[in-house]
Amino acid sequence: MNTLLSQIIKYAGVGGITTTYGLLSYYVYLEQLDFNIYFTYVFVFVTSVLLSYYLNSKYTFKKKVSTHDALAYYAIYFLGFLLGLLLIYLFDHYLVISDFIKIIFTLPPRLILVFILLKVFIYKDQLKT
Repeated sequence: MNTLLSQIIKYAGVGGITTTYGLLSYYVYLEQLDFNIYFTYVFVFVTSVLLSYYLNSKYTFKKKVSTHDALAYYAIYFLGFLLGLLLIYLFDHYLVISDFIKIIFTLPPRLILVFILLKVFIYKDQLKT
């Protein structure tokens, strides 16, 4: 199979795993345990990015885990995190929907931004065919 296609499929698989983890965590913490949305967002962000970095480095791109790349990975995801916080803030003020749905609405723009930045800055060599 084409290397790039294989990586895209594996990246999507890791994304599915981490998204499932995140959605389940958001649902449990927000809807069942009634935790604060901002605390929940931070906690799930930190744990899911760690999981994502490890799985993408080891499984998707077969790249050795390193402190430098992990810090860059977190920096990129932090930009997505900030975008998500901004969107949550806007949704809080302009939409009357549940906190869980607010989180769902942040996913597409965050995922697109993060994927592009990861491809350009961390996994550029691994994405070449």
